[in-house]
Amino acid sequence: MADLAAASSARLKDHMAGGIDTTSLPQGGSAGALGGMGSLQRAEARPDLVENIANAGQIRRTYGTDFSEDRRRVEDALMSRMNPQLERDQEALRARLVGQGIREGSEAYDRAMNRFGEQSNDARMQAILAGGQEQSRLVGLEADRAGFENAAQAQQYGQNANDAEFMNSARSNEFGMELSGKGFNNDAELQEFNRSLAANQYADQKRSGVLQEQFAIRNQPINEIGALLGTGQVTQPNFVNAQIGGIAGTDRAGLEMSAYNSKLDAWKQQAAGRSSLMGGILGAGGQLGAAALMSDRRVKSDIRRIGRSGRLPVYEFRYVGSDQRHVGFMAQDVLKVDPGAVVFLESGLMAVDYDKAREAAG
Repeated sequence: MADLAAASSARLKDHMAGGIDTTSLPQGGSAGALGGMGSLQRAEARPDLVENIANAGQIRRTYGTDFSEDRRRVEDALMSRMNPQLERDQEALRARLVGQGIREGSEAYDRAMNRFGEQSNDARMQAILAGGQEQSRLVGLEADRAGFENAAQAQQYGQNANDAEFMNSARSNEFGMELSGKGFNNDAELQEFNRSLAANQYADQKRSGVLQEQFAIRNQPINEIGALLGTGQVTQPNFVNAQIGGIAGTDRAGLEMSAYNSKLDAWKQQAAGRSSLMGGILGAGGQLGAAALMSDRRVKSDIRRIGRSGRLPVYEFRYVGSDQRHVGFMAQDVLKVDPGAVVFLESGLMAVDYDKAREAAG
């Protein structure tokens, strides 16, 4: 074995004279050969939401007048025709009583004149009630007009809110489509990069395998001679491949879309809150209009009885919160005489149908 080792060692001079030729080895991967990740797309600035709903006009909260002048004109017109006739009738009654031998100052004379005075007061009360009825009619017309205008304003406000929500939804959809398209492009770029990275890793592994084969061919004679001489074998070189994991992509499109949808939901909640507030304001306006026509004692103050109209007492009063004085019935009195002439409102208060109330008064 020693002779065989010595004979084999003579060949090592030629074997070791040249190094390992790596020019013919396959090329390994390189960073410059990686493909993809060259044109990643990022979302542009998020399209702005419509923050404010377009103005739909002002809400009517008052009629601007209580029509007291119109009531006064009606009363004055009736009184101007009635008073001269009442004076003539009073003078005729006085003459008739004297002609019948009833002296002024006597009980019968005073009783007759008192009856005439009551009839005159009743006639004047009818004129005052006619004026109040005209005032209530005009207030009712104005209330209807104000209610119509507020309903139209509410409808326009709702339409404006729908338009704003539609525009925001359209912008959200457009933004989502843009994010989806850019996300698809980025996924394709990342896929191409991972494919190129896998190809480079394969090239590195192939080169490493061939290089290890070349070292084995070079070292094998030395190992054999060493084994014959009893010195052991030359250690085989090991090449450890670098383990490069795949690069996980960031879902940027999903994050952008989630943030945008969160802001859109917040806007919808605000729009719903504004719509609810608008409905409350309109409801309050409707109640104000109803109160102006109410005859319920609970919405009146400074009440003073001034006469009667048939079976119903007549009052002068002010509505709560107003300085203007009015003349008319109390719903509580009308309810006792004719319940059908009383209208019960959703608020629990009462209003009076004056046509039915006059008929009930007799």
